[in-house]
Formats: sequence, C-alpha cells, structure tokens
Amino acid sequence: MNLDSYWTNDNPRNVWTLTDDAPEWLRGAVQGAHGELMPDDWTFDRCRGACLAIDESIKHQSTFDPYEYADRVTDVYHRGLAGWYASVGWKVESEHDEIESVSPITTAIQRLQFERIAFIAGTIFQAYRESL
Repeated sequence: MNLDSYWTNDNPRNVWTLTDDAPEWLRGAVQGAHGELMPDDWTFDRCRGACLAIDESIKHQSTFDPYEYADRVTDVYHRGLAGWYASVGWKVESEHDEIESVSPITTAIQRLQFERIAFIAGTIFQAYRESL
C-alpha cells in the first residue's frame, strides 16, 4: 500500500490534505490524530509524514515505531519549536502540567512536540494495521 498516494498539496494554500479517494480508515485516523484540537496544517503535515514513514518501513520490511519516528522529526532548533508552540503547542500544553517545572523552556516545548508527534504517528499506524 502506498499511503502517500492519498495526500495532495494541490490547493490554493499549498498545504497537505487527503485526496478524495483516501480510504475512510485514513480519514478517521487523521481526524483522530487531531485529538480534541481543531484541524491545523501542522497536524496534517505530521500525519502525512507518518504515512511516508510507514511506507518506508514497509518497503524496507522493518517495524514502524511511532516513538522512533517522533524522535527523528521533533524540532531541535529554537525557531522551529517557537513556531510550533505559537501555532499548536499552546493548545497542547493544557494537557500537561509539567511544562512549568522544566528548564529550559525549550526542553519542555520539545517534550510536548515529541509527545504530540508520537501520538499522531501512533494513531495513523494503529489505523493502518487495523485496516489490513
């Protein structure tokens, strides 16, 4: 299965969205990956990234691990973390109490982003496995 074939950025804003022929299980997984949050471009992009990573693991006959994927793609530079936090992270922070107790703040934001990416990737992967 080529999960990337169900994604397109052929739209006026040039953002990643699902194609019209995407299977219902993938649509449900992407919706679930947003959790309680409203749809946002960053989450759609990470859903597509998870699909690409799953495709690669299938191609190389390796096991997909959402935490390894999250470790590879979590931002390490302050600019990326600050941009993510400003657009999405502050919404996620309310789910976690420990951000105030972590120093430096970029470490706390990086931890939040890692957890969010792992959640997104895990949601997509579980739905993929259940679709088989």
